[in-house]
Order: sequence, then C-alpha cells, then structure tokens
Amino acid sequence: MANTEIAYQEIRFDVRDPQITHAYVLVENLSRDGFPVGGWYHKAFPARMSTLDIMKEWADGKENPIMWDHGAPQ
Repeated sequence: MANTEIAYQEIRFDVRDPQITHAYVLVENLSRDGFPVGGWYHKAFPARMSTLDIMKEWADGKENPIMWDHGAPQ
C-alpha cells in the first residue's frame, strides 16, 4: 500500500449539527493494485473545529482520511 496512488475526488463537510462536524472524503485508487482503499471515508469532529482547522490537520499530517472509517454521506 505504500506505493498506492490515490486521488481525492470529493470532500464534503456537514456542519448542520451544532455539536459535530462530519467530514467525508471520496478516495479513488489510481494504481488499480487491488488494495481496498477506494470509496467514501468519514470522521466526526467536534463542532468547535472549523473546516479550515480540519483541513490544516490534514495538511500537517495529523489526519489521514484513508485511516478513517468507511462511510458515505446521506
């Protein structure tokens, strides 16, 4: 999996819940190497974290969407 190439196809944030921000990321496996890394990933964050805070954590390597649970937006 270390050499698997992926593409982030879509990113969604659901901020309707006053307590939780839901982040969804659609990942595509470009390598077609058989590793099951494609699909939707989801993680819930406390609402006090802005979408910018979440993206900064991702950019800083503190968050990695392919390590989140699988889950598609409704």
